[in-house]
Amino acid sequence: MANRPPTLQEASESYYLKGIHESPALKRARTPYQLKNVLTGAAIFSFIIGVYYYSISAVKQDDFSDVVDLLPPPEERAVMRSIEDELRDKELGVAIAVGELPAVLPPASGSSGVIAWLPKRLDKIEWLQRRGWVETGKGNVLVWGAPNVNNIGSMRDSFGSTGARRV
Repeated sequence: MANRPPTLQEASESYYLKGIHESPALKRARTPYQLKNVLTGAAIFSFIIGVYYYSISAVKQDDFSDVVDLLPPPEERAVMRSIEDELRDKELGVAIAVGELPAVLPPASGSSGVIAWLPKRLDKIEWLQRRGWVETGKGNVLVWGAPNVNNIGSMRDSFGSTGARRV
């Protein structure tokens, strides 16, 4: 019976010491890096704590004179209606006077200004064509050999039917 292989428990007991699940060789290999790892971890931890306390102290400022006031001047604010005023009037059923409504300009017919000069499609832009990013007549941009976006088709359309079919 001495020729039988050791069981898993016997092999584990012979490799590891009792109660320790790290081999002596692994302990020796990790020894030179323990101090370096502890110092690196302490540096990272102290950086995180420093950023946290700095951000907390920055939020607790009492003097807001350096912050730009984005509200309109008080005279303008007195004329403006607040959301609460509008909701109160809506609940009471008060209609807004026609004179208070802002004048709306009718939309301009056709394109005007810079928009009229811009091309409608990317493949019509000259500098894209000069750089070779567009195949002439294909309508694809940035991807050579891509099908036209108006007619994508299928993968079979892009390859000729010559040759054996591969599965």
